Amino acid sequence: MLTEEMQDDFYDRVARDRHSEDRYWEVKHLIHVHGEGMCIQFIGLGGLTDIEWENRLAEISLFISPHEQGKGYGRTAVKLLCEEGFDHMGLETILGEAFLCNPNWKFWDKLTDEFMGFKTQLPDRKFWAGQHYPSLYFSWNRSCQWR
Repeated sequence: MLTEEMQDDFYDRVARDRHSEDRYWEVKHLIHVHGEGMCIQFIGLGGLTDIEWENRLAEISLFISPHEQGKGYGRTAVKLLCEEGFDHMGLETILGEAFLCNPNWKFWDKLTDEFMGFKTQLPDRKFWAGQHYPSLYFSWNRSCQWR
């Protein structure tokens, strides 16, 4: 597990670095604070990483606060990341890998189906808590129905 200090270091060293090969965006939402008006709340971080400009592909990355999961923010963030990658960065493929020891792999499985992407399971990709787990390897290309 990552500590809060490790996450802060990553954010400062990679996510905020304009010269990084990876591109990250904050995931925020507008909330109403009783008696104080509207407030923008940071709820996560999404990115396109390991960008291969010559192959026009990148890996998708998404971190949503556990308290905010299941509310549709992740799905919206993925759609916006695909829009950025395909429409603005000129990518042809966005891919990812989710380990089946993480219950959130089902999120990626569902979105891959919904956006008409491609997927397969790869055996023994992660050693966690004394055992090997497979992973879901998925991708979308420009022609997938991600809109």
